[in-house]
Amino acid sequence: MVVSTFQGVVIAIVLFAAVVAGLSFLVPRRRLASESRMRHMMRKAGLDPDIDPVGEHDEVIQAIRRSCRRCGATDECEAWLEGEHAGDNSFCPNARVFEILAKYRK
Repeated sequence: MVVSTFQGVVIAIVLFAAVVAGLSFLVPRRRLASESRMRHMMRKAGLDPDIDPVGEHDEVIQAIRRSCRRCGATDECEAWLEGEHAGDNSFCPNARVFEILAKYRK
């Protein structure tokens, strides 16, 4: 079967739209999972995940959020949060930030 240039363009556009639709479905779900892990980790560190993100707190919370979203240790994080991983949370890119926040919270 010979595909004309026009048909090839239409096929490419349809495939591109399918990929974009798939990604737009996955990104919000990934953000929700990341937010859930972040809040759970904050609670385990003795912090209030519902801290009012205003002023300087907003910058810190946003930095923590970005770090969680980009984290490559999601499987290890989930296992640790569920108690399936022994040891500390040193795998977490926010561990030190949580430690400092908990120290100054008191």
